[in-house]
Amino acid sequence: MQPNNNLKDDIRVTLKCSKCHKIGRKTCSQQACIKCCTDDQCEGHREQREKDKEKLLIFEGRHPLQLYAKKQRASAVKPGVFHEPAFRYHGETLLIWDLQTFMKNPKWRDDAVRKSRRYHVETAQVVYNQSCATHSRRRRESRSKRFNRVMDYLYQQSMK
Repeated sequence: MQPNNNLKDDIRVTLKCSKCHKIGRKTCSQQACIKCCTDDQCEGHREQREKDKEKLLIFEGRHPLQLYAKKQRASAVKPGVFHEPAFRYHGETLLIWDLQTFMKNPKWRDDAVRKSRRYHVETAQVVYNQSCATHSRRRRESRSKRFNRVMDYLYQQSMK
C-alpha cells in the first residue's frame, strides 16, 4: 500500500484500537495501534515499522549513511602530513600543476632552468674545490662567474 498524503484518506483508514482505544489502522490485521499490534507482517503498520527501524539505526549510529561518513572521517589527512594543504582525505586526487601551464609562465620556466644550471654549477664547484684542496694556492673567481652568481642571488631575492 502506498502512503496516503491526503488527510481525508488518512481518516478513512484509521479507527480506534481494539485493545487500548488509541488511534489504530483499519488496514491492520488486528485493527490495533502500532504498540498493540503483535503481527510482524502487518501491512497496515509496515511503513511505520520501517521508519522506526531507520530511526533506531540512526540513534545507534549504524545507518548506512552514518557508516559511510565515519569511514570518510577516518580517512582524513592530519594537518602537516602533506606539504599541500588542499589534501583533505586519503585517496583524493587532484591536479596540482600542469607541465604546459608551467612552461607557459616565463617566470616559472626561467626559474627551473636557473635552478638546473645552478645545481650543475654547484656540483662542479664541489668537485673543483676538492681537487683544489690539494693545491695550496686558491684561484680567483672569474668576472663572468661572479656576475652569474650575483645575478642568480638577486633573482632568488626577488622571488621571495
